[in-house]
Amino acid sequence: MLKSAMKFTAVLVLAGGLMACDNKPDSNPEPTPPPGKPTVEQQAAPAQKAQQVAPAGGIRVALLQDKMSFHLPEGFSDQSQQTGVKNTPESVTQLFIDVNSRQLVVTSEVIPPSSELLDNSDASYQGLSKGLMSGLSNQYENIQKTNENSLTLDGQRFERLDTIQSVKGQKVVAATLFTIQNKKVVTLQIVTPADREDDHNKLVQNIIDTLKVS
Repeated sequence: MLKSAMKFTAVLVLAGGLMACDNKPDSNPEPTPPPGKPTVEQQAAPAQKAQQVAPAGGIRVALLQDKMSFHLPEGFSDQSQQTGVKNTPESVTQLFIDVNSRQLVVTSEVIPPSSELLDNSDASYQGLSKGLMSGLSNQYENIQKTNENSLTLDGQRFERLDTIQSVKGQKVVAATLFTIQNKKVVTLQIVTPADREDDHNKLVQNIIDTLKVS
């Protein structure tokens, strides 16, 4: 159920972004475009609001035409134009990379096919979770789910899925937060090299603490 809604999330650009962190530690990374011909949901859309600098430094990331936002700490830069994924009104992807910590954050907003009805039921979230795991399994090596739980952030229900997997032989940890809002599936994915798990947990908590929904 709802598996196709997750096929067009940010999982397609994660590997390229992570390799960019490895290959260009001292310059602006240029992630490798995702393989294959882009589908309708992967074509790019009118850009969202320009990213705003957070009061204490870093980047303010806006989603859903600024109805949702969170802050990334200083060190991250917006690499959305380098993903090779074009945005459309049906699908918007953003990519942020910290080349020093080799961490990346990917957001996506996707309108699912009209045949797939979304609501805030447990069944909808369970279907999205299964679809996400299926997409990740096709993209990565040796993927394992380490935890899954529901949480409420600023009054909005989210599902959190934690995984560990390999990207071109490199082990990474990932946390994926997804929710259903305004008939869209909104996904936030945080990826960190496995040997920097403390940095990973700190970044995830920073996003959770600063996430706002209006």
